[in-house]
Amino acid sequence: MPDTTQLPFLLKLIDDDSPTVQDAIVKELDSYGPALEKELLNLSYPPDEHQLSQIHGMVSEYRRECLKETWQSWVSQREDINKLEEAFKLISGFLNGTSYPIRVEDLLDQMSVEFNALYGSNNALDLAHFLFVDKELKGAEDDYYHYRNSDLVYVIQNKKGIPISLVCVYILVAQRLGLKVEGCNYPGHFLAKVYNENEVFLVDCFHGGKIMTMEEFSDSYLTSSHGLNRMLNFPPTPSDIVRRVLLNLNRAYHEINDKRNSEFILDLLQNMTSGEEDKGYS
Repeated sequence: MPDTTQLPFLLKLIDDDSPTVQDAIVKELDSYGPALEKELLNLSYPPDEHQLSQIHGMVSEYRRECLKETWQSWVSQREDINKLEEAFKLISGFLNGTSYPIRVEDLLDQMSVEFNALYGSNNALDLAHFLFVDKELKGAEDDYYHYRNSDLVYVIQNKKGIPISLVCVYILVAQRLGLKVEGCNYPGHFLAKVYNENEVFLVDCFHGGKIMTMEEFSDSYLTSSHGLNRMLNFPPTPSDIVRRVLLNLNRAYHEINDKRNSEFILDLLQNMTSGEEDKGYS
């Protein structure tokens, strides 16, 4: 965490006309990450509403510019698991600040090490139990549409998320363990697909890592046989998954009337190669 005693001095310079000074100030403010507003309000002489709005606008614009500069490079990456993880690293930097010290990859590494120590298993269903029972990752029931639910740092630390973010934690931890877990594009409720002893299972990560055989899934979720076969035989690519994540982010910003960030997320979507139309969020 940066030195909070410097915040009063930063506030005095916030209206400085020098672009160099402005650039230095916004980078320093960004380094406080999600704690910035709390630290500002804890000051002996906190900023007024106008100053808070000004600071929020400066930092948000800086983060948008940082993500915009790296986004096209991400789009051109090959479609593999590393591309999926890199997207979540970029999204975390956008939501938390580019200097935020807690990194997605470190949290995923830590969980893979913990799983190995506790289970010593190469079974993806055991991993589901570890993540969604032992570690208690679960669905965000109360604040489902909050934008932080698309940030894997927040999801892991707060033990809650939306279906697609929880599935992606599962996929990325599994990859570290040499296990194969794929996404399953069920409309409106993203699921995980795993193979165990030549049998296919679907895992509902939002509801406690509920493990279902294909027969159990057909009984619980409405889908045609054609739709089911398509979901099983054509797993979503990293870009497909990230499109869906961005749609969720766009909706989250729309819910709080954050027009600038909502439009920015739509711009990122437009920069991606158009694929099959998404059938739902989450």
